[in-house]
Amino acid sequence: MITEEMKAKKDERICHGLGDTNGLSWAWNYCRLFSTLEIALSEKDKNIIRDLAKRVAEIAARPEQEEKVNLWLKHNALEETRPLIFCDPENAWYEIFPSDQLECESDIARIWEFQLLKEIYWAEKIKDDRVAEPTFYVYYVFNESDRGIDATLFGGEKGGSFGWDSPLNDYRDLDKMRFRKINVDFVKTDRLYSLACEVFRDVLEVKLAGAWWFSLGMTSDLLLLRGFERMLLDFYENPDGVHRLMAFLRDENLAKLVYLEENG
Repeated sequence: MITEEMKAKKDERICHGLGDTNGLSWAWNYCRLFSTLEIALSEKDKNIIRDLAKRVAEIAARPEQEEKVNLWLKHNALEETRPLIFCDPENAWYEIFPSDQLECESDIARIWEFQLLKEIYWAEKIKDDRVAEPTFYVYYVFNESDRGIDATLFGGEKGGSFGWDSPLNDYRDLDKMRFRKINVDFVKTDRLYSLACEVFRDVLEVKLAGAWWFSLGMTSDLLLLRGFERMLLDFYENPDGVHRLMAFLRDENLAKLVYLEENG
């Protein structure tokens, strides 16, 4: 039975209320948050982060990590190995590390603390075949524009289910839609990267990486824009409308890939 206290703890989010319902499981979510945050850390927060980073570095230096790397290389080369296990708690990370357990004060520090705690927990508690690396990834700071017509989500309180209002009531409104665009803040990204290099100096290697939404699957967008029942009926009653919408979503994704490629 879930008590009110448990619900309240689960409802607390990292970054003093910022975050997402996936417990910042995906880098795509928390790197978007950085666009709203001040790029600075107190000395207290730096010391907490560095101490955690040293623990990650120690874990990454263990001989077992090299063994895991070799196993994954063989697995990906389709060579026979023992079964390899990867276990990601995903939405349970907030229950593993509720916000009142974090020691850092600033939002950026709390996100980084959360990242490092996950690395340590993975190695020392879960003990699967995920490889611990002596690396800390900093991701491009960005925001994403809207489409002009977007679904409105409601509900979801206390980790519960949510619903949504599907906005595309008529396929003729497709002409009002525009592609979502990624807008990278390169200046803020550079400041974030420099801060990380300062904090993790001589402990972890800092690498800059992209962290865009991991899937180009478009069915979820179709579902949110048209609604479940209408989507199913459309396959029979209005297949041309479905084709037009899917062509829009296809071209939107292609434009995103071109942007990412052209900007390195």
